[in-house]
Amino acid sequence: MNKIEAKIQDVIFSQGIVIVDLCTIDFNLSAMMIHVQEKPLWLKKNTKVSVIFKETEVSIGKNFSGQISLRNRIPSIITEIEQGELMSVVWLKCGEFRFASAITTRSVVMMELKAGDTVTAFIKANEISLMS
Repeated sequence: MNKIEAKIQDVIFSQGIVIVDLCTIDFNLSAMMIHVQEKPLWLKKNTKVSVIFKETEVSIGKNFSGQISLRNRIPSIITEIEQGELMSVVWLKCGEFRFASAITTRSVVMMELKAGDTVTAFIKANEISLMS
């Protein structure tokens, strides 16, 4: 599991959906919770939280330009690739944060990914969990 420390910037609640905007020193993120009966009391502006997400939920874009509906975009540098036969773990760094993306080795080869490459990590907001 990836874990990044952040601070709650804003909390929006409507019709059973909560969107939490988060900030770190280096980038912003959004988390979304659905089927929520009421706004959780611990979700308050300026509260420090841990942002948790699986390595398998991190997609990688190289030379990305254009529009995409994913709001969570983390400009990153590849620091290491652990290449397996079918799956690879791509280690990414953005500022002080280091986190991993698990993608197919086919994608690593097709995209010609290597240590030192500048990429964008993408994470769907509903794939992010928060811990206080």
